[in-house]
Formats: sequence, C-alpha cells, structure tokens
Amino acid sequence: GPEEGWTIYVTGHSLGGALSTICAADMAEKYPGCKVVNYNYGSPRVGNAPFVQGFNQAVPEAFRVVNDADVVARVPRSRGFDYYHVGRTALVSRSGGGGR
Repeated sequence: GPEEGWTIYVTGHSLGGALSTICAADMAEKYPGCKVVNYNYGSPRVGNAPFVQGFNQAVPEAFRVVNDADVVARVPRSRGFDYYHVGRTALVSRSGGGGR
C-alpha cells in the first residue's frame, strides 16, 4: 500500500502507555511494510510472556521510560498474574538516571 516504508511512532503515558503498547502491536501486524517504534512512559505491565516475546520481535524499537518511584509501572504485579513489560527500559531515579 501507500504506507509501505513508513515509520509509525506510537507513544503514551501511564495507562496511555499500556494502550500504546497494544496499539503498536496492532500496527505492526496490520502494516508489515512499516517500521513501528514505541515509546511509553510509566506504563503498567501489559501482556503475558508469549505476548511480550511476539511484541519484542514485531516491534524491536520499543522503549519504556520509568521513574524508579512510580508505582503504576509496577502493576499488575508479575507474581501470580504473569504480566511482563515489553521493550527496553530506561530507568530514571532521584539520582538522575540510568538504564537497563
């Protein structure tokens, strides 16, 4: 289609970050000729291990920026629910930053 070769950026904050993850997965599936990039900020965990594996393969440029003290980024707890984060993490802390 006409969108072949486009780069699609999807971003969101908090619950919007979780929605941006789902949207990026959907865009990668619907537009395989496009490069999909996801930036989310303070997002809660979105999917189980198979979702995360598929997402990371379909959207290899996914970045999660999170404040170390942000409780939203820690829910739902992974223990017992089997939800995990996608992409690479940039951790921001009181001391100024860092990354994982």
